[in-house]
Amino acid sequence: MFTILLITIVGALCFFIIVLNYIEKKNNILFNNYLISILIIAGLMRLIPLLGFIMTKWDYEDVFIIMALSVIFLIPLYFLNLYTVVNSKLTKGYLCHSIIPILILIYYLIFQFISKFNLGVFIFIYSSIYVIMSVVVVVRFLMQKSENIIAFIFKKKVRNWLIVFMTFSIYLYLIVLNSVANFAFSIKIFEFIDAYILTTVGYLIILIYIILNRNLILGKLTSKNYKEISLLFWSNSPLKKIEKKDVSQYNKLMPEELINGIIDMQKNYIQVLDKKYTYGDISERMKVPLYKVKLLFKYHTPLSLTEFVNTIRIFRALILIEEGYLNSFTVESLGKKIGFNSRITFYNNFSKYMGMSVRNYIEKIDHLL
Repeated sequence: MFTILLITIVGALCFFIIVLNYIEKKNNILFNNYLISILIIAGLMRLIPLLGFIMTKWDYEDVFIIMALSVIFLIPLYFLNLYTVVNSKLTKGYLCHSIIPILILIYYLIFQFISKFNLGVFIFIYSSIYVIMSVVVVVRFLMQKSENIIAFIFKKKVRNWLIVFMTFSIYLYLIVLNSVANFAFSIKIFEFIDAYILTTVGYLIILIYIILNRNLILGKLTSKNYKEISLLFWSNSPLKKIEKKDVSQYNKLMPEELINGIIDMQKNYIQVLDKKYTYGDISERMKVPLYKVKLLFKYHTPLSLTEFVNTIRIFRALILIEEGYLNSFTVESLGKKIGFNSRITFYNNFSKYMGMSVRNYIEKIDHLL
């Protein structure tokens, strides 16, 4: 009974997260088509066989063949999902990666038989290649030096997700190899349900992680994605251990609510461009106690107050650029309008945050949009 309940919950959670994604309109870099496809297949693999067991008493071997074919389609999806997140752009490559799985499916549909040994050897080689490629992609990304502050914070923001998902992929890989070995070489009846439960537990953990980290949104570097980019600078969970002296006040913080409020506030708060900004200004504008603002900056962002102010200025510059400000005014005028005292200071900060010069950004803006 517990097993059936667990499988049903995980299958339903897969589709719940997909629906939640569309309701909240998440950015399509993290919740990309590959991750959504993984959740769809994983959900169906838990709900359909469950109905099959209950209604028709499916044979374990028949179910294993169906699951093996599903796994073959899933394997490249795990790699392409990681590759998309690492490169911050959608990767249109599944068609090429799905040629082999499609050929195997066609073969099975025509001949209604696949040698257990041949299928086992193929899955071992096929999955091993993709796991190795996935590890290489993630390790290279984590070892790369960040060229600008957004890239640096982007890396910090997605690092845990990449590690968790990569660990999850390897966990499934080991279960698949063990299952394939038992199925292909064991003379005894293979207890499919054991591997089924283990993979289900793995999916449950990754689904819970996704639900608890819904703010992990990756956006393009344009003003139209202001809130998405701003979230890169904030974390709903504390970035370091809470000091004893702060515990009692921290318990009253409600960081997620404050983070959403401060992002909404800074988008339209032009006053920051004209004067020296303080924690008190934020406290007054948001109508929250000063200690909450200080705790939020201390534990939920790697930015100093000065760096925070400069991010607002740079994103204000993006808005003005996209509204055509530079069609009538100079870059130096733009820098002064958003609060920088000199052209050099503006250039340095723009390059620091965006990883490119103002001119390069203008040249690439059509592509980015």
